[in-house]
Amino acid sequence: GVELLADDDVLQERRRVELTAMDGTLIAVCEDAPAPGNDDELQLFRSNGNYFATLVPGGTDDLQSLQGPRVAWTVRASCGSEWLFRGHFDRNAVQVTDRHGRMLALTQPTDPLEKHSNVDKLYMLRVAEMVDTSIILATLLAVHHLR
Repeated sequence: GVELLADDDVLQERRRVELTAMDGTLIAVCEDAPAPGNDDELQLFRSNGNYFATLVPGGTDDLQSLQGPRVAWTVRASCGSEWLFRGHFDRNAVQVTDRHGRMLALTQPTDPLEKHSNVDKLYMLRVAEMVDTSIILATLLAVHHLR
């Protein structure tokens, strides 16, 4: 969503993505709230509003594919953990690894389960055991909607 704020007679736009449960309970928030001098940063917050991590563009991956260069984003948590999101975000083909290269999650396009379904596109998200799915979802939604 977009929130408009007035500060010292200057109208500012603050964009954010909220991840909520089916019952409306807030799980996580990602805001377009860059630090001074870094317009590309996004901030991830816990449901209680406490800062959790920063999402920064990681540049273009060295690997090229038939579909063009792969884009990279990095989540840097306040506890020191990092997750690297690499792939083709526009096609929802993304791999998520930790700093040691261990696969944490991946997204990929897949065929609708029924041939006559009204679903045009279907994407699968696979997440490794003991990985916080909310971090993965919030980051994917933020990159898709805020960048």
